Amino acid sequence: MKHIQRGGFLAAFCTALVFAAPTASAASQDPVGYLAVGAEGARIVNFPDKKGLVVWEATPDVPLALFGQPGGSEYVKVGVPGGVRVWIFGRYLEPAPRDGWLVLNENRVQMRPVPSSGSHSYPVGKLSKGAHVRMIGRADEALAWEEDWIQVWSPPGTRAWVAVSQTRALPAGTDGAAAWRAAVTAARDLGAPSPAGESAPSGAASGDDPAVAAMAEAEALMARFETEDPPQVVEVRAAYQAVLALEPDAPTRHLVQSQLAQLDLREQFLVARAELERERDRREALRASLEEELRTANRRKDPLLGRFQARGWVERFDVPEGEPTYRLRWSGRLGPEVVCTSGRYDLDQFVGYEIGTTGFDLQPLVAEGRRRSRIDVGRIEVLSGRGPVR
Repeated sequence: MKHIQRGGFLAAFCTALVFAAPTASAASQDPVGYLAVGAEGARIVNFPDKKGLVVWEATPDVPLALFGQPGGSEYVKVGVPGGVRVWIFGRYLEPAPRDGWLVLNENRVQMRPVPSSGSHSYPVGKLSKGAHVRMIGRADEALAWEEDWIQVWSPPGTRAWVAVSQTRALPAGTDGAAAWRAAVTAARDLGAPSPAGESAPSGAASGDDPAVAAMAEAEALMARFETEDPPQVVEVRAAYQAVLALEPDAPTRHLVQSQLAQLDLREQFLVARAELERERDRREALRASLEEELRTANRRKDPLLGRFQARGWVERFDVPEGEPTYRLRWSGRLGPEVVCTSGRYDLDQFVGYEIGTTGFDLQPLVAEGRRRSRIDVGRIEVLSGRGPVR
């Protein structure tokens, strides 16, 4: 990489500086060198790999600033004077006084290469509260602003990655630092993507590439996938397959295939979860059926079956600022409430005893969403308990 320029130093020394282990200078915020986009343009990506997502198609001769150490042997981190295309969630953006611009309302907001917060959408960087960005378009205008992804131009000088093979040396005698500063200043003053021009927009708002628009729609569906009940698996998969049918570029195809693979895994999880829920419901129904059979069998063994309207152990429940209530408990479960409107029996005297009773059914009570039957007792027979009724 002999074409990197660093004022006053030999190119060979610059090469050694760039590809050596990290140093204090390389870790600083100042560029360690300068270069330019090659004659065939360059694809600026979000991370140093051939699978990186393109955030800007740079035109030839655009000056770039070199930062830090290279990402392996093929990619270097560079500053782009006019910024790159990124996506930010709408809830973090508000209109700015300048027409067509937006302002950040939170700190440490990530700039994504595609309208998704998934692991594949590795952020280009972060923005602070108060930063201004120029709007390009939206992923899905049918959504509320705060629920939609908004595509914007990142601030001038944003750093991303580029393949070394797509760059070249600055013209002989060029002051790299001065050229870089001038390009950044021009971008800030004009609000333009790049002072040297740019290729045709590839964002979802351009409308020139149907594959890009279809991809934005598919990603918006994927973002809603997790919150839908039931999740629209078929709809999301069809949206991604529609993108492939439009024969998009290689990075987009890779992203689509990755998303489809994730969708397959999620669908398998949903199917497994549904099967577990059905099995749980089946087991619960079986348990309830067995308990009912057991209760029926116990009632058939009960010699007192049919003799009483209700049977159980009397329990007292004190009600704040009210009269106490009395209920029968049988086989560990609370049964009907018993009252004696005739005054014949003092129910408090039967607390702790097992009784059998006959009487009249009263209007059931509804408490905590459940119906509670009530019996107005006419006759009580003590079956067991602490001793004779006093």
